[in-house]
Amino acid sequence: MKKLVLIIIIGSMVCLSGCGEGQSNNEKAKLYNDNEAIVESYDSFNYLFRNSEGKNSEFEMNFKTFSGTDTIMEINSDGKEELTLTYNTKVNRGKLKLVFINPNNEFEIIIEGEGNGDYTTTLESGKYRVKAVGKDAKGSLKIKADTDANVRVNGEE
Repeated sequence: MKKLVLIIIIGSMVCLSGCGEGQSNNEKAKLYNDNEAIVESYDSFNYLFRNSEGKNSEFEMNFKTFSGTDTIMEINSDGKEELTLTYNTKVNRGKLKLVFINPNNEFEIIIEGEGNGDYTTTLESGKYRVKAVGKDAKGSLKIKADTDANVRVNGEE
């Protein structure tokens, strides 16, 4: 009898923990169209799989089932500096966009979906961020910053 009760308790715990995780993934997926959440200074994301590397003003990532917002690059400018972001994104499933956030927490979409190209802007003084925003996305991205400003990419110390 004790074994049966123990099996029922463990089975219930497994079922309940699975339900909670699904809700968490769903909440992260809702962030894709939430402009206020996108510009927040913190990140909120889930990955089923993520392999990334950041160095020398360049960031690369392969991912599966990515939902939420993830800061992949921070740029600190003393003002009047040119910035060119060269990007390449591949999306096999779901939705992905890269956004550029200025010091006033206003953002522009660099790319939504799959593609490659350049995004160029002039930086005023302040802190800028590049975020990946996903909704059940599977794919890869690569982005490189060309500027005299101080750039820190996710993965660098």
